[in-house]
Amino acid sequence: MWGNNGLAAKIPESLAHVRIEELDLSVRSYNALRAQAVKTLGQLANLSDKQLLQFTNLGRKSLREIRGVMHKTLSEHGIILQAEDQRDGKATRSENGWLTTLDGNVISPGGWKVPFHQDEALNTSLDLLDLSARSRNVLAKLDLRTLRELLGFPRIKLLRAENMGRKSLSEIEAKIRVRLTGGNGGSLPQSDVPPLSGGVKAFVSQMLSVLPERERNILADRYGLWDGIAETLQDIGDKLALTRERIRQIEEKGLKRIRRLHNDGTIRSFIADRIRTQLESDPQGTCGIVSEEEALGALAAEDTIEEAGLAIEFFNDVDGAGENLLEQSLVPVESGVYAATKRAANDYREVLRLVELSLQHQEKPLSETSLFDEVRIRAGRDLTSGEVRIASRILSISPKVTYLPKGTLALSEWKEFQKRDAPSVAEATLRLLGRPAHFREIAEKAGAIFGRTGLAGAATIHNALVTKRKSFVWVKPGTYGLVAWGLKRAPFIKDRLIEVLSETRYPLAYWHLKEKVLEVCNCKEDSVRMTLDLNPALFRKFVGDQYGLQSHYSE
Repeated sequence: MWGNNGLAAKIPESLAHVRIEELDLSVRSYNALRAQAVKTLGQLANLSDKQLLQFTNLGRKSLREIRGVMHKTLSEHGIILQAEDQRDGKATRSENGWLTTLDGNVISPGGWKVPFHQDEALNTSLDLLDLSARSRNVLAKLDLRTLRELLGFPRIKLLRAENMGRKSLSEIEAKIRVRLTGGNGGSLPQSDVPPLSGGVKAFVSQMLSVLPERERNILADRYGLWDGIAETLQDIGDKLALTRERIRQIEEKGLKRIRRLHNDGTIRSFIADRIRTQLESDPQGTCGIVSEEEALGALAAEDTIEEAGLAIEFFNDVDGAGENLLEQSLVPVESGVYAATKRAANDYREVLRLVELSLQHQEKPLSETSLFDEVRIRAGRDLTSGEVRIASRILSISPKVTYLPKGTLALSEWKEFQKRDAPSVAEATLRLLGRPAHFREIAEKAGAIFGRTGLAGAATIHNALVTKRKSFVWVKPGTYGLVAWGLKRAPFIKDRLIEVLSETRYPLAYWHLKEKVLEVCNCKEDSVRMTLDLNPALFRKFVGDQYGLQSHYSE
């Protein structure tokens, strides 16, 4: 019996003062103890089984429950009673204070019962647990940043922290188990940190899968995933009967949650992994170096160029912090050129230096043969086979060297041979066309106009058109014009519907309204229907799937 054996002496003072409200007792057991003025774990441990059975409404079933809860509470804090610790041999304690039990779990110095894990997992940031705002704020106030710090913090002490209740504590315990078991031991899906597999479309879909449906759909509409139709805050708000500001808040909430789950470099690792796979497929030809056009092509290997471009824009907002995500994922070598490793980058830069010195020394364009001869002179020796391959690679992708129509090579910095970047190529091509054009047409025309002096790849052109919103205006799917032409963004869906319906005093069929809206609005088909149905104060539905303005038919 507990009280007669003096087992209360084994309970440290910090636990002896734990109130019975903090124990997982049933209402019946709790009320029976409170009626006898038993308020703490220390008082409870001083009572024998015989004494407890004399309490009103406390029978043997309640006694077993109380003793079980006491054993659990003590074991969670690393206190194994003699009956378990020495005689039954159910637990062993490590030098650092961790207790290993026979059921495969371990008990941390702070009294947290967790599954067996690798020590490295304890360095995980608590941001990756994807906790609620309440739980995150409590842990931040206690200055707990990693899983190791949290598991070393007394569980009972955390429960007593301000704004920390049993519900929040249970959430934290469940998320810890999910993290340490790789997603198989809790309620969250394993996709909370997606594996590095599949194409960019599948990867983005995995990232979005952790969000509630509304947040997921709003982000998909805002970034045009996967049809390229990026809707405005106003249009999404109109079709969901919410304000523009509310849509912005929901969008930001979704992005913040994804950022918390992926601030460990998951996105950059994914991009680097995909591009390195491409480089490894032809190590001698690529020399471990990739251009921006080739990088986008590698990311689009299992998807379309359009989908890869949209995914990169989404990745940049989630993890890019306004910077070029390719530069963060790989080793930047020069503008628009990246290396898989620092060694490949250094080898490339050294040969590029020799190429630049050779052209600067001659001060005129050279043929490939003459250029290679000049590079050997500058190096003072014959080039190795690896250096020859790197030199050929430089001539094909470096923005510092440009091919001229007669097959000779010049430095792009020479004004008469200046090379252009993708946005300037796209802008110059649109100005020469004099009208909006599809990005594939822009790339084709740029190749014909500028030849190899311009970055005319379809993927690079599309990426520039999508991201440089101050220069280019969306006209219709895949088609863009110039802001300088005075083009405005497409009107809001609601405004376009009001405009069309105001021109007539009778209802119009939905199919007709949809065609009129899609002619000029950057939106999805179902957005038109939702805007009509979710704004009954403006639009009235009639028999035969027709709609009119409420103001025309007000009583």
